[in-house]
Amino acid sequence: MKKMFALLLALILVFSCACGEEPAVESSESAAEEESKSAIDPNAIIDAIDETTPLAGTYSVHSKVGIKQMSLHPDAKFTLLRDIDLEGAELKPIENFTGTIDGANYSISNFTISAPDANGNQGFIGLNRGSVKNISFKNVTVTTTEATKNVGVFAGVNEGTLARNSQSGTITADTLAVGAACGTIAGINKKEVSNTISDVDIVVNSAGAATVGGAVGISEGGSVSNIEQNGLIRIADAGQKTAGLIVGKANNTEVKACAFVGAENTVGGTLFTDLAGESTGSTTVTKCLTRDNGREPLPEAQQKLRDRVVEQMYAMGTVEWHVKEKLYHDCTCSLTACHGIFYPEVTYYGMPYGHKGSSLDRFHDMVDENGYVIDWAYSQPSMDSFDCYMQNDCSSALFQAWVTVSNTIDFHRVSGQTPMMKLGCISVGDYTDEINYQDRDLSTDWIGDGEGCLITEDELMECYAQMRKGDAYWYKIAAGGHTRMAAEDPVVVRDQDGKIDAQHSYIICDEQGATQDLGDTYTSWKINWKYTFASLLTNGCFPVTCEELLTGEMETPEAHFEGAVDGKAGLYTGYVKANYYLDEVNMTIKDSSGEVVFNKNAYPTLGRVHDGSDGGGGADTVIRGYCDTLDMGMFATLLQNFGMKVGETYDVTLTARLSTGDRIVVREFSFTNGSKTAKK
Repeated sequence: MKKMFALLLALILVFSCACGEEPAVESSESAAEEESKSAIDPNAIIDAIDETTPLAGTYSVHSKVGIKQMSLHPDAKFTLLRDIDLEGAELKPIENFTGTIDGANYSISNFTISAPDANGNQGFIGLNRGSVKNISFKNVTVTTTEATKNVGVFAGVNEGTLARNSQSGTITADTLAVGAACGTIAGINKKEVSNTISDVDIVVNSAGAATVGGAVGISEGGSVSNIEQNGLIRIADAGQKTAGLIVGKANNTEVKACAFVGAENTVGGTLFTDLAGESTGSTTVTKCLTRDNGREPLPEAQQKLRDRVVEQMYAMGTVEWHVKEKLYHDCTCSLTACHGIFYPEVTYYGMPYGHKGSSLDRFHDMVDENGYVIDWAYSQPSMDSFDCYMQNDCSSALFQAWVTVSNTIDFHRVSGQTPMMKLGCISVGDYTDEINYQDRDLSTDWIGDGEGCLITEDELMECYAQMRKGDAYWYKIAAGGHTRMAAEDPVVVRDQDGKIDAQHSYIICDEQGATQDLGDTYTSWKINWKYTFASLLTNGCFPVTCEELLTGEMETPEAHFEGAVDGKAGLYTGYVKANYYLDEVNMTIKDSSGEVVFNKNAYPTLGRVHDGSDGGGGADTVIRGYCDTLDMGMFATLLQNFGMKVGETYDVTLTARLSTGDRIVVREFSFTNGSKTAKK
């Protein structure tokens, strides 16, 4: 970068002197105005640089014109001055390059290479005998032909140095010459390929003999080191193919500190795991890492339930809403995150943070068709006074997602907002069946080899590796506790001994409670955030799930009515019961003409059932917060302002909405106001 700035300064001096003009007479304008007029636009300076003539022996490159000079002068030095977007341009390989290219950490993007050079070498460079460093190739498309012998994004053949680079894009080899060598960086390497991050997918559909590597197809001597391959390797035809995650064939080559972390590595649909497909001579492969892609797909029914809970969590965390006027958010708890004010000029995403445990359907009941909180809410003392609550904390959000498929799960809210095993949470991995949260201060105390520890770090990482999409983990109960849901299956990366690498292995998660104030937008959610296994260990995270996500089977949703009475009293007497979390009960009343005269929802509050072990108080022994029953007395207040005509006959329908999304009619009856009710 220092060289580039020196170059720019020299060019400025050249341009200022080349004009041949006399200095302007000083005017009476202010110094600020003069300075503004004389300000130099760096882009204008760069645009004015002649890319066809070297300065101090180096070609400056800032457009396609400068890139063309590389082919015209393959023995010269080149330096990029800025990012260059080629907008779909098709490039031909630079043949027999012996010069140097210093990208200065800039990029060349959006170009295609669809044919090899005269020697069958295909890439940005056909044959590289020079040095290419500090450059990023972005969104590169490479398609091969029957004449392609050696192919890579940077070079078909490398006999020089390719170092400190990065690349992204695709190599698609539908046709190849017999015995071709394919790598995302270089087809053949004979010297040095190092310190490169590759996000290139390589897909080989060509039949016949070929050698394919995640970084280099064939390496003859030299070294391949510090490569991270994030793209997939897919070889459709297994016949006569040699494949390696880093190098296809390595002869007398040092392969060191490389990692394959792509999402797929298959030959003919079968997983392959060799870092080097073939190793001969003095080849060594050391300190390398491999993504574990060997997990079998889940049964369809199980995957469907997992997809469903993750979709629900995502929907709760991304729903957009607004307020028409300032709205105070209060809560009975002392947690700062539960208190605040919502403002009309801010766009809010995700259900707000709070301890009421609302569902997404209840939230939608509180906003109009344009996403604004309904008018009557502003007359309430605070959001905490709403008849239907519209907030979740971290664990109740997870609970609301899980109960879309589960009626075996519940959460314990006393000890740090964490799931409890005895309320239906099942450990992922073999660490415990029962945990007494009150006996420990921090979940981190449970990890290690010492007295009282439950599990070692390596063992717990294997538990993380067993997680699947829709599972969750909790941690740090003494510090308030927190939970997150896995939005995807974890990425597990292992070293050559099979041990999990904590820094490269990670889980993408969704969670409630992580406040982000972005000025004109606000959310208390993190959606699709990456957490390494190392960070999970630091926080003392323990993975959990529920029965339905393990079995793929859920009980058929049902709801019924108990304690029915006749007449007007039937409007507020009896109970609605369900076998899943009961989200709401709707009462619709029609008059004799069929017109709807009453349409309201009643919402059950979170229940509490105690085991009585503390003598009946039950303050710290809650064993169920799950609500599956609504007392019809909840409608009494809603019916106070409903005027009924004497002698009028009304038809009543009660519909239960379950956490599964099912709406079930639980009772239909008629009554005549002022006379005995005739039950249908």
